[in-house]
Amino acid sequence: MKINSTNKIKVVGAQLGEIPAQYFNGVTAENAFSKYKDDSYIDYLNNIDIAGIKRFNLRRIISLTKKAIKNNANMIVFPELSLTGFFPYLYINDLTILNKFFETEDSLKRVISVLSKLSRQGSIGISFGFAEYNEKSEIYYNTSIYIDPNGDTHFYRKTHIPGFDNPEETKEVFQFEKKIFKPSDEGYSVFKTKIRDNVINLGMIICHDRRYNAPFLSMGLKNVNLIINGYNTPFNLSFADNLDDYVYKFHYLPLQSQAVSEGTFIVSVARADHSYGIKQIAGTCIISPYGKILAKSENLTEELVEA
Repeated sequence: MKINSTNKIKVVGAQLGEIPAQYFNGVTAENAFSKYKDDSYIDYLNNIDIAGIKRFNLRRIISLTKKAIKNNANMIVFPELSLTGFFPYLYINDLTILNKFFETEDSLKRVISVLSKLSRQGSIGISFGFAEYNEKSEIYYNTSIYIDPNGDTHFYRKTHIPGFDNPEETKEVFQFEKKIFKPSDEGYSVFKTKIRDNVINLGMIICHDRRYNAPFLSMGLKNVNLIINGYNTPFNLSFADNLDDYVYKFHYLPLQSQAVSEGTFIVSVARADHSYGIKQIAGTCIISPYGKILAKSENLTEELVEA
């Protein structure tokens, strides 16, 4: 993709901050893990104001998108599970509670309607992650969406699902993504979208997908120009605490090498601060096809990173 000086595009990675404590009413992932065998566990999880969390996060998405529009941005990318934060840090064994975190077709339409209007008015592409429940197939997906200013929507459902299915008695684990989400078998699509005067081949991945060669190779063969990735990565994994000293190397280096290998830009966007009580690495970055980090987050707080 050749972009000359007169039609460069401005891309923003919107690193979201911490969800206010008032919505959790004292619930944290580590405390939840210690209580999951208690009879009162369901009541404990019900203290979380899930609807309030979604409203708060949607307000942040709208507010930060408006800020990006004022700064003449052409695309804004939000993290994995933007609407809820990374709730798989919780062990949730009750479907009534679990379903509250997910968007159905009807509830998603309402969110898309609001953001599509903003996208059109500001001539900005918007991508964000959410938990998707397909009511017909009864399948739970970890999904990202891209909304372009023409109102078109494109979806990607996470392929590589990390974590645990259930608690392990010998470990204090707090990542139960495998229990919640079904891995997608849809592959890695590349679609065309117009940004300013540029027709761009755009691809999407989510979080753990970035640890594998296949997504990048597959999209590279389809002449991808830009790959967007929303993620949530924690410090202090109790089952892999030796990784903390290398966590940023393991984050930036694979993205840089894949950008070089496939000749593509990569925008990788995180949530910062704490999520459900678990400290996040942040590390939002924008990388060139030469492997250069064009811009990155310098803080563990909410931040707009642009290039």
